[in-house]
Amino acid sequence: MKPGPKITPDRVARLLVDASELGDEAAAAKHNVSAKTIGRYREKYADDPVVSDLVRALKESVVADWLTSAKGARARLLSKVEALAMASDDLRQVAGALKIVHDAVLAEELLSNGGQPDDRAGVGGAPNSRGPLSGWLASKGHPVH
Repeated sequence: MKPGPKITPDRVARLLVDASELGDEAAAAKHNVSAKTIGRYREKYADDPVVSDLVRALKESVVADWLTSAKGARARLLSKVEALAMASDDLRQVAGALKIVHDAVLAEELLSNGGQPDDRAGVGGAPNSRGPLSGWLASKGHPVH
């Protein structure tokens, strides 16, 4: 019988993070182990401070990567909303997508910044008072500051 890969704290942490992100079955398939193995690792390493620290660091990295990606998507969606504002009065679909991404990013910012959002400048936040969206909003009776 061929031995499997060496079990290291890094490998266990990656497996546990993937299981929490993807689910046990998907993580098991990704790492070529059984879902029962994930359960055994979860139980065996629950009180291991090294594995716990690695899991925490990996989860923070996953969140940071997602947040960076979401902020970029929010900025791109805002640009699309501004372009559509110049051409159409029906912005529901794009604005809805922008709202979903913005709300998720804002929630993460609030949780990670003690209840304060990040500085809105440059991250696709509040409308620019000189941009095309501000003109459209003003034409609909919404003041832009």
